[in-house]
Amino acid sequence: MGRFAETFVDVGSNEPGGYDGFDMGDRNEEFPPVYSQGIDLSQDDVHASRPSRASEGRTESSGSKRKRGSQREVDVEGIHLALDQTNNQLKMIAEWPACALVNDNHVRTEFFRILREMPELTSLDRALLQRHLLSRMDDLRGFVLMPEDERDGFCRVLLRDITR
Repeated sequence: MGRFAETFVDVGSNEPGGYDGFDMGDRNEEFPPVYSQGIDLSQDDVHASRPSRASEGRTESSGSKRKRGSQREVDVEGIHLALDQTNNQLKMIAEWPACALVNDNHVRTEFFRILREMPELTSLDRALLQRHLLSRMDDLRGFVLMPEDERDGFCRVLLRDITR
């Protein structure tokens, strides 16, 4: 029993009563904004839903302003492209459980089909194999993907272990 040791730590409560805060020193509670050198966006640009709307209603008079405006549009367009890509990835992640469920149902259907096509199994054998393998999706996938000539031996070994 000497291989493992248990350690218990009193981490206290997660009640905020014990939190005293921290000293701000000169009481300056203003935080300066942080800017990226490559992107200079106004609040209008940030709130615009599309790059083309970022410059609506503005008149550009000088060439340098026009250049900055087009750079800003490119930057905003890049941000929107990144957001669109992120949204697409999040949609795919949200759909994973549905895809996994469809795949799991396909594996189960294939499992039942294979068991029905094994004439050497009795109905009790089929029931025992179903009860055992249906609760273990990885084993079930392994059985479905197993070469046909190995399934009979696998079932015999599994049934022997189940009935012990």
